[in-house]
Amino acid sequence: MNAKKADAPVRRRDSAATRQALLDAARELFGAHGFDQTTLRDVGERAGVDASLIARYFGNKVALYLAAMAADAPPLFDVSGPLSVEGFVNSSLGRADIVGAGPITRAILQPEVDEEIRSASIEYLQWRILRPLTEGLREAGVERPELRAEIVVAAMMGILAVRAGGGLPELASTSREDLAPLITQLLDRLLKDQ
Repeated sequence: MNAKKADAPVRRRDSAATRQALLDAARELFGAHGFDQTTLRDVGERAGVDASLIARYFGNKVALYLAAMAADAPPLFDVSGPLSVEGFVNSSLGRADIVGAGPITRAILQPEVDEEIRSASIEYLQWRILRPLTEGLREAGVERPELRAEIVVAAMMGILAVRAGGGLPELASTSREDLAPLITQLLDRLLKDQ
């Protein structure tokens, strides 16, 4: 005699929550370990979901990486008000303290990164930091705004990468609270000196 199984409750998946969990896990892992050292299985495990869902929501690893970058915060420089180098420095250091140098920094600084990832990272950096910073500098009448903006970003990326790698012990061990004002002063001077 076949016993009829009781209807098991259907477990509903919250698509938005699953997608966000995957994005959060991807940002954290790509930031900490880079593109090549992060597996889709790692991302799925960190998100608490089956890694096969990455294909459903994003397609592939490159698409997930790009989505994780694009899902980040809005531009760091608001050109409708005064430029906030202090906010940029504090935001950059705070994020780096959580996830290390970050996927953007890694993609731009590491020579072995896939060209699609590098190009997307540069475009993201342009949208989030360089364009608004350059526009603000241009409006302020600063000479060579594009170059100054790129120097500021390169300096910050270098500081974050060296700090994360522990290559310079004083830089690596100094608290964010002590380090941020020094970096802010240095970068602010570069941006305001005509």
